[in-house]
Amino acid sequence: MISPDQFRSIFYEVSPKLLGYIKTMTSDATAAEDILQNVFLRFVQALQKGYEVQNINAFLYVLARNETFREYHNSQPNIHKAATSDPIFEIADHASISLHESLELEEAILSLSLEQREVLYLKIYSGLTFAEIAQCLSISINTVASRYRYAIDKLREYLCSETKEPHHEANP
Repeated sequence: MISPDQFRSIFYEVSPKLLGYIKTMTSDATAAEDILQNVFLRFVQALQKGYEVQNINAFLYVLARNETFREYHNSQPNIHKAATSDPIFEIADHASISLHESLELEEAILSLSLEQREVLYLKIYSGLTFAEIAQCLSISINTVASRYRYAIDKLREYLCSETKEPHHEANP
């Protein structure tokens, strides 16, 4: 069992990233906050039942993913097509890019499949390793790496096509 201070530390360290991950999956900030509370409730329940957690970070993401799908299984059949009005990765807050560039990047990210967006989020924003992501999503490391590579390739293609505007010659 962990102490209250350890729990508090885990909560404050992981909850912002978990909340962002859940928002990415649900596109509903209010529902995401409710799901996040359920994730930590289930975490405490698992610890109370004596479940030994080897990797707390990965375990919390598994709980978040499972809880999100449980919550949205009946009420949101199109969760895989979810988009969000909140900046998915809060890009402008964490990078030296303009708001316009941030919005273009967000649009590019939203063009990805949910599976690619999920892996991209877990890798880049949450900082999980491919092995941890594979554990969270119950897929192979090779599948994680492929989804990540395809996501990066698709973002590159999308953003390069956005920056290439047709060249118009000035009329004399």
